[in-house]
Amino acid sequence: MKAFISYNTRDYGMASLLRDELNKKSVECWMAPESIPGGDNYAQRIPWAIRNSDVFIVLVSAYSMESYWVQNEIGYAVKCRKTLVPIHLDKSTLTDAFTFMLLSCQLIETEGRITEALPEILKALTAAVNENQTKVLSGGGTRRIRPVDKPGKKEKGVNEDQQKRAEEMVLEAERCYDRRLYEQAFSLFSQAARDGNAEAQLHLGKCLQRGRGTAPDLSQGASWILKAAEQGLQQAQMYAGFLYLKGLGVPVDPVLADRFFEEADRAGSAETELQIGHLCHSAGHYQREKHWYEKAAERDSADAYYFLGILYQNGQGVERDMKKALDQFLRASERGSTGADERIGWFFHKGYVVAQSNADALIWFRRAANRNHKLGEYDMGLCYEYGWGVERDLREAANWYERSFHHGYRKAGEALRRVSRR
Repeated sequence: MKAFISYNTRDYGMASLLRDELNKKSVECWMAPESIPGGDNYAQRIPWAIRNSDVFIVLVSAYSMESYWVQNEIGYAVKCRKTLVPIHLDKSTLTDAFTFMLLSCQLIETEGRITEALPEILKALTAAVNENQTKVLSGGGTRRIRPVDKPGKKEKGVNEDQQKRAEEMVLEAERCYDRRLYEQAFSLFSQAARDGNAEAQLHLGKCLQRGRGTAPDLSQGASWILKAAEQGLQQAQMYAGFLYLKGLGVPVDPVLADRFFEEADRAGSAETELQIGHLCHSAGHYQREKHWYEKAAERDSADAYYFLGILYQNGQGVERDMKKALDQFLRASERGSTGADERIGWFFHKGYVVAQSNADALIWFRRAANRNHKLGEYDMGLCYEYGWGVERDLREAANWYERSFHHGYRKAGEALRRVSRR
């Protein structure tokens, strides 16, 4: 059984206790940040983990009911038709939003006594898994959404049974890869790729290029990625564009790269345009990066404004212009970007474009931190450690550093050790 645990970082102690107890009962638990490999994208890995879980656990508390991330995770789990198992940690009264989201669920009351409530939790998990299996047998559940194959591109001789086996192999290979069992993952990706599975071809190509489970081979890896792109797999099309920008196993060809990017963005999605922009950034093509962020900004994307602000702040692909950077960050903030709030805080702290003010900086840092932004939380720790706009308080600084660390910002761990020694 595989369980996804959704929680607020301030309930990390309870979440880790539950994980440890469930692991003893052969329940494999997934929870951020430790289940996310270094360098992976949180916004992509968390939905993947929810989709591939057998059951969704949400720890309900006064903290989690205020959490933007927890509410998003619940919403996605409901969309994926996962049965929810809510565990109430304290005596907090459910908000209207949580009452609505958990309307059909049996709330397990623990009052913080996880170990004592474990038998009831295990019983609920078993019932939830059985309910999910019933949904699948009845034709419900989550379907893997794939691009429509282009005419003439589908591998010949691949019957429905082979396709199903290939999809199962890809899921198992992804689990092996997440556990760093690269040789097993490579073997499974290879089998599924030979059966014509586009996702397996993309993963196999990346394994070959990175030397995961096999010797590195840029050319062979590119060949498999291009096969997946030819089948119309959007992620493969984007990555193929990246290969041609960098010359990884193929000749450098920016024009061909642009064709793959345009094909990937045929539907015109801000999310796709942002991903392409990130790939262009990784390839060092900042003007192309700016082009794709501007396309996403036309769709009023908060993230697009945020990344444009970073380009102007750093002078990448454009002349460095702190005023334009601040304008972009303010636009992003108005649309809910916590990252932009954190950046604006530094503008006030450093006195970029605006009058220097630690009091104003604190306001912006707190805005980001109150929505669980790990850098905003770290900045709040700095404010309390050094007395920026607030009276020095090392205990409060430690609390913010701890929150930041549990959200995955490793530098906060160093700061936490620093203030703990004082």
